[in-house]
Amino acid sequence: MVVGSDDATTIINSVLSGYGLPTLKASAGYKVWDEFADEYTFETADKIAVEVLGIPEDGDLATAAVTAAVLPGGGRLTQDDLLTLPPKSDVKVTSLTLDGQEYTYLEFPSETITRSGYQIRRQNFAVAAVKRGKLYTIAASARGDQYSEAKRQLLQHVVESFRVR
Repeated sequence: MVVGSDDATTIINSVLSGYGLPTLKASAGYKVWDEFADEYTFETADKIAVEVLGIPEDGDLATAAVTAAVLPGGGRLTQDDLLTLPPKSDVKVTSLTLDGQEYTYLEFPSETITRSGYQIRRQNFAVAAVKRGKLYTIAASARGDQYSEAKRQLLQHVVESFRVR
């Protein structure tokens, strides 16, 4: 835990700022959960990943962002797992310009077959933006068996709060 921190946003912001990325604004939607006697829904299978990539030669930002989300670290972090990219027809793409910067928002499913043979389905949300010759992406995902409307709103909030400056 970060020394002097008392909330999750501070911890996330310390990691983001360490990479020179924009931080999250304080939000009433995030709370510290420190009451172990109560029920909770923290799930370690939820993922958020930030990637800084070169701009793809073909200019297809959506495919590059999906690839970065499904194959983190360019596939170096996959161990023996079999990760497959979703077909383009399963990727919902929306573009939006905010403060003069164009963002490409994506929503898509993905599948992983672990080296143990388990098939894991995930629901993914991502955004991509180009700044100073680099492609910046953030992807947030949850396992399909743990996915709910509340989880959808949380993942969308994370992705929609992403800005490059």
